[in-house]
Amino acid sequence: MLDRIGLTGFKRNYWVIVSTWVLVVFGSRIAMTYMSNYVYVLGGDERLVGYVLGVAAIPTAIVRILGGAYSDVYGRKKIIVKYTWVLAITSYLIAFAPDWRILLMAMLINSITLLYTPALQATLAESMPPGKRTLGFLYANIIPELLSIPAPLIGGFITSLYGVNDVTGYRIVFTINAVFLTIVAIIRHMFLEETIKPLKIPGAKLMDGVKGVYNLMLVMPRWLKRYLFLNYVVLSIPVMMYTYYGIRYVVHRGYNNMLYGWIVTMGITISMAITVYVTKKQISVKDTRPLGIIVLMMSLGIVLFALDGMPWIVIGGVLAQSGIVMRFAIGNALLHEYISNRLRARFSSFALASLDISSLVAGLVSGTLYPISPFYTMILASILCLPVGIVFLVKPIRPPLASIAKEVEDKIILKN
Repeated sequence: MLDRIGLTGFKRNYWVIVSTWVLVVFGSRIAMTYMSNYVYVLGGDERLVGYVLGVAAIPTAIVRILGGAYSDVYGRKKIIVKYTWVLAITSYLIAFAPDWRILLMAMLINSITLLYTPALQATLAESMPPGKRTLGFLYANIIPELLSIPAPLIGGFITSLYGVNDVTGYRIVFTINAVFLTIVAIIRHMFLEETIKPLKIPGAKLMDGVKGVYNLMLVMPRWLKRYLFLNYVVLSIPVMMYTYYGIRYVVHRGYNNMLYGWIVTMGITISMAITVYVTKKQISVKDTRPLGIIVLMMSLGIVLFALDGMPWIVIGGVLAQSGIVMRFAIGNALLHEYISNRLRARFSSFALASLDISSLVAGLVSGTLYPISPFYTMILASILCLPVGIVFLVKPIRPPLASIAKEVEDKIILKN
């Protein structure tokens, strides 16, 4: 069976991570899809929705750098297990926050726990055979997304059952998410294995590893700098603007959470159908042209989503949501295929920290503009996607066939 779908040679950690991602994604789709409404129901206004969600990304941007350096030096499992437990515990605080201020505090703590994400991404990549990472990342995305297809509908049904502005439904879906994360922590604690040999370096030397991220920027290949800047910095701003206010825009147009749940579900379904076709054909992503097509599709989708009327908001939302899901899978595959093991977590941390900074910018920009004009906030998000899509398509970024050279790695591994 595994041979037929190209997944022979994948290690145990791969299946541990993918199985826990099923629970993470399912819980997130049930609850986080409606986070913007939750902020609003807990006493926030339209402006605060963007500000709260954007500010919550600040700790994440800082700790991801530390997490990448830490896991490249001291190993992956310890940091993954420890912070997954903290993530699970703080998720209960989110579920029962009495107002938006306590919610923000809980989200800030929750953001710090994402210190482990570079280690998790690196562990996943190290659990795949070289040359199969594109396929492996696509399957790691497909399996959780396929199984989570009904999750937005479930969340939409529960929150709509109690009413868009009733906090009860939101508390239920966020409690479900917290329970799922608790199960994830248990599984990772019991079954995850270390993938690299920890280095015997004193704790005081860890800051050298953090400095290594700066050194990483200096020796980073030109193609990779362009790719990180365009995909993780520039493109993340409009994507997060749409993500933060998509559900609020649906409510603004007079619809309920159930419609948004249908939009997200259909978007996931279409993106998964396309991704399954790509993986079945074992198509390897060698440059950014596929991403360019996806980004232009997202841009068109957001424009249609902004138009008045049921057909447009559904068609546009489905196109935008499909693009967001596929961009994540293909973007990660393109990044991790060409990076060596000892540097992988730091590269991942740098990319994800860039995304977090862009999320802050997106929250501040959309939080300021949306109360003035919801329509033009969506139009701006669409316009900001266009340059990246055109560059990816017309002047594609092509990584080298080999991973980053050993001599480059030696320059930024911890010194002394």
